[in-house]
Amino acid sequence: MKIIVTAGGTVEPIDDVRSIRNYSTGRLGLTIANYLLEQHVEVIFVAAKQIQKLLPNNKNLTRVEITDAKSVIKNLENILTTSKIDAVIHSMAVSDYTVYGVCSGEQLEAIFSSPEINYGQFINQFQYMENQKLSSSHKDLYIRLTQTPKIIRYIKNWQPETMLIGFKLLVDADFKQFKEATLKQQMLANSDYVVANDFKEIMKDEKENKHHAMIFDNGEIIKEVDDRLELAKFLWNLIKKGK
Repeated sequence: MKIIVTAGGTVEPIDDVRSIRNYSTGRLGLTIANYLLEQHVEVIFVAAKQIQKLLPNNKNLTRVEITDAKSVIKNLENILTTSKIDAVIHSMAVSDYTVYGVCSGEQLEAIFSSPEINYGQFINQFQYMENQKLSSSHKDLYIRLTQTPKIIRYIKNWQPETMLIGFKLLVDADFKQFKEATLKQQMLANSDYVVANDFKEIMKDEKENKHHAMIFDNGEIIKEVDDRLELAKFLWNLIKKGK
């Protein structure tokens, strides 16, 4: 059996030395990947370099290193269109936004001093900084962010028969909100199951080395767990059983 596990977050570059990243540690994905490897499963582990280093070498492990959301799409598409994958556990916290460009306060002041400014002129001030380094002499810098694609919605298009386990993170949500969010993901991404987390619970659990999660299917909780290993075991059983 061959399973993709995505973990951690993405890094969206501002310029060649600065970036925007989220707080995802990748611990959950690491626990799941480690457990699957112990079950002699072939694991394709998709994560950033700093998280890859935390996973021990194993003959059944294939590492796929990513950086930003664009690289996640490219690598997952390549894997899922060229190899038979039994399941995808998409625990990665892909950034919702990437950097479109950067503009200095001086540039904006100059453009807004014109009485004939339009939206196009304003947008054109934001420069993409690939292979460049921003000067630190500017008093103010403005960053324009644009939305990244919802990668989970592509997975079943690339390989319809794979089992897809998605993840949904909300903040201080009630059951109704979780139900609506997980149903929406299953409808739009055709995911088979959704693991739902509350950010406040995760932050509280981190101190105790726990991880509370609810596994949803069709708007109902089919399992509730309190630590990462328990979740890994339950997901493995779901995959073995099949949908």
